[in-house]
Amino acid sequence: MSDARLSSAGRLALYNAAVFLTLGIVLPFWPVWLTGRGLDPVEIGIVLSAGPWIRMVVTPAVAHFADRHAVKAHARRWLLVTLAAGALACFVAFLFAGTFWAILAISVLAGVFFAPVIPLGENVTLLLSAREGFSYSRVRLWGSVAFIVGAVGGGWLLAGRPSEWVLWMVIGAHVLMVGACGLIPPLAMTRDTTAAAPLRRIGLNRAFLVVLGTVGLIQAGHAAYYGFGTLHWRAAGIDETVIGLLWAEGV
Repeated sequence: MSDARLSSAGRLALYNAAVFLTLGIVLPFWPVWLTGRGLDPVEIGIVLSAGPWIRMVVTPAVAHFADRHAVKAHARRWLLVTLAAGALACFVAFLFAGTFWAILAISVLAGVFFAPVIPLGENVTLLLSAREGFSYSRVRLWGSVAFIVGAVGGGWLLAGRPSEWVLWMVIGAHVLMVGACGLIPPLAMTRDTTAAAPLRRIGLNRAFLVVLGTVGLIQAGHAAYYGFGTLHWRAAGIDETVIGLLWAEGV
């Protein structure tokens, strides 16, 4: 294996680790921060539902933009850096959000920036693994390891401390994510010259609609767990250290 190949795999492993470290903190413990800011369960549900709605619109639009315009060697790197930096700025803005409406507005904006980061990174990883011959699964593995570190370490740090610690941990993870996006290997692409995004063709594809419906049901099952699992366990008297271990166990 060439040094260049090792370099690409290593950089993408760092990218996956940084992104999923962020998720390893956000998914288990963001509802704790929302509760600490005074939101009730209904408001927490509304805030957490903003992300999936945003993903449905923003992710295909950004992907279409990338296929048309982010085709030079380093273009996807800088697109990812821009998106990650925007998400970081949003989480810094949460420091000053004291009402439900302010938190909801920032959550929507954060979703605009963060939603395309994982799909674009997956796109780069899959294409480069095919071109250069490194193992996609071994690169992606570091995302799972980092999620475990984020969940376990986040629970350990949060135990017995104010919920504001969650936000500071998330901000720190986003700083690492911006840096890791800056290490994305170069990837030259062929520009997409189709007239428009093929939404009609996809929408009429029955196999695609079956897959979409199946994935939707899976995500619906995850939603209640992601939104209220940690809060339920805390109400049952389980401390954050154990909660982090429970989240890690699933991974």
